[in-house]
Amino acid sequence: MIRRIIRSTTTNAARRQSVPSIWPSSSRVSFQHNQLQYLEAKRSSMPVSNSNSHSLFRSLSTEIRAQAAAAAAANASMAAEASAGGTKGKKAESNVFLDNLGKIFLLGIGTVIATLIRSSYSTTNRHAIRDRLEEIASIDPKEFEEFREANSELDLSTMRKLLSIYYQEYATLGDSNLGYTSSYDDFVTTIRKIMATRFPEQGDAFTIQMGHYFDRIIVNILEERGEGESLRSDQLPVSLFFAAMASAMNGSVSDRIRILHEILLTEQEQHQQHSGSGMTTEGGALAKDSVPLTSVRNMVGHLQETCQLPPDTQIVPTDQKIPTQQWRRATPEDMVPDTPDSKSGAEESVNLVEFAAILRTKSVCAWGECYMKWKPDASEFEPQGISTEADS
Repeated sequence: MIRRIIRSTTTNAARRQSVPSIWPSSSRVSFQHNQLQYLEAKRSSMPVSNSNSHSLFRSLSTEIRAQAAAAAAANASMAAEASAGGTKGKKAESNVFLDNLGKIFLLGIGTVIATLIRSSYSTTNRHAIRDRLEEIASIDPKEFEEFREANSELDLSTMRKLLSIYYQEYATLGDSNLGYTSSYDDFVTTIRKIMATRFPEQGDAFTIQMGHYFDRIIVNILEERGEGESLRSDQLPVSLFFAAMASAMNGSVSDRIRILHEILLTEQEQHQQHSGSGMTTEGGALAKDSVPLTSVRNMVGHLQETCQLPPDTQIVPTDQKIPTQQWRRATPEDMVPDTPDSKSGAEESVNLVEFAAILRTKSVCAWGECYMKWKPDASEFEPQGISTEADS
């Protein structure tokens, strides 16, 4: 009986080892454990008659335990191989974008922060130039208004008469690059003399009111040019003095634009009479009532020096953009760039309407005119000749 059981158990164990099981490993281990319990119970129920049968049962139990341990080890090995195979499959199917999503997000945030910091520094640099221009300005817009209100009799016709008498009787041609020049002391003395003697309808007390604003403008120009404060000896262009006087005119913007253009025309005509030849450029003779583009640049420079341009239009970027954009004060060449004709070698002539358009561009913006919503046209300026008669 015992031999039959042993033979049957051995045969079944061999069959189980040769045929792979479709059941999970835990089920096989449980089955073998139950089998072992069955044999132990069987042995305990049988009569103890022979010591050999006890030893046989012991060896059988040991064999079954060994088989159970081997099966558990095999199952663990298979589970490890399956896990390794799954990991390789996952790595093969990985997505670069999804795997590095955190890094990409941090890179985007860092780029945005760096851009904002660079923009902030660039804006700070621009504001520093603007603050500097406001600091060195000798007169502010509110004081300009007071200057004009105090000189209510200094209108377009008065300025024309002053301009004509001065250039015909008192102007002195200086350096060819500067044109007509004078010291500030001589200019003021001459202007006061003309106003007191050539305008009898205004009386002997006719003069420029609140002249300390005029003094402040000129002193600031001398300081900026590095020529000290010698108002008696330092020579400045006469057109610069008249540009400063134009800021005191009690009239419309159109009148100020007209008188500035006539300052350039008058100086040009006087220069032609002095030299005995007509005014020409590299491209030929200038059109009537027109001035060269270089003279327009000089007048824009006069407006810049006399604080008649807003600070924002005087700030231009430099070539330095790394690490942040740098800014500087614009020159007249920056505000009035060359035209295609001037680049080809022929200097362009500028009439009154074109001159007004230049002063109203966003790069010049004289007296803040570029901020106006209305657009003037040629009908704004009616043809009017320059008075050349001087009262005796």
